Amino acid sequence: MDEIISQPLQQMGQSGIGIEYFPHVTGSTCPQQHAHRFVEMLYVASGELDHRIGRYSYRMRTGDFSIINYGQSHKLTASGCELYNIYIDLRRFPFHDQPPCLSAFLYEVCQLHPSLVHNQNRVHLIRTEGAADTALLLRLAAEEVRLKQAGYEDAMYRYVQLVLTRVSRAYEHDKPSEAALGAQRSSSDQDALQRIEELRLFIDAEFAELPSLDTLAASFGFSPTYLCRRFKAYTGKTLFGYAADRKLQHAMYLIRTSQEKIVSIAAASGFSDLSHFNRQFRRRFGASPSEVRKRGAG
Repeated sequence: MDEIISQPLQQMGQSGIGIEYFPHVTGSTCPQQHAHRFVEMLYVASGELDHRIGRYSYRMRTGDFSIINYGQSHKLTASGCELYNIYIDLRRFPFHDQPPCLSAFLYEVCQLHPSLVHNQNRVHLIRTEGAADTALLLRLAAEEVRLKQAGYEDAMYRYVQLVLTRVSRAYEHDKPSEAALGAQRSSSDQDALQRIEELRLFIDAEFAELPSLDTLAASFGFSPTYLCRRFKAYTGKTLFGYAADRKLQHAMYLIRTSQEKIVSIAAASGFSDLSHFNRQFRRRFGASPSEVRKRGAG
């Protein structure tokens, strides 16, 4: 079983952000295969390392930025590199205080709550420009945490916000196509898996008004029973359970980034009954939509 590392949660301020600096990462200083109760973002300031997330392995070089979602298992293999770890608990992160490009980026590449994570959370490797500038901002953020002078948490947060805004621009510029993302997950059963991935992406876009199971199965070339079995094996969730998660993720995002009325958010997220939406939201997140909004605005 993977080791669960939660210590950085204790270092995060009210913004839900923490940072650590590792000047010389080697095989002896890398933890074994492990997971986190928060989102982790790695930035290679100099050198190279091999990064394994789940069943995917990537070579990371200077200027590369990688994102590990809640609970994703990963391991580093390095022989001397300079690394920054950014830790984010998106349950506390102030979405209302972000530029739109950054909020949209986090919504797309991360899950806003641990319960929304699934087997096909994408592995994101983002190459940024201006590695020296990014490293300087992260160095200043880490120095604020080290010195702990007056206002250090706010200063650290602003430096990290600048870095993430730069990363969001790089991601938008070089975003991989849906076809490439599907091919990334192909196996010996390439055609079936490709169609399952295309269906998953369709649900991500059309979760608010999905067709019936029979219609979906026919559209993607499966029998209903076979589709349900393959989708569950692929994502770890039932087809309509996955769709329900996308609805709740969308609703959570709008509640935390807009001033739209709750009833309008429920409808835009595919809930026709407000009472049902409130029950589902509280059951999943432990708080009502209005409580989450009030907490986020604080």
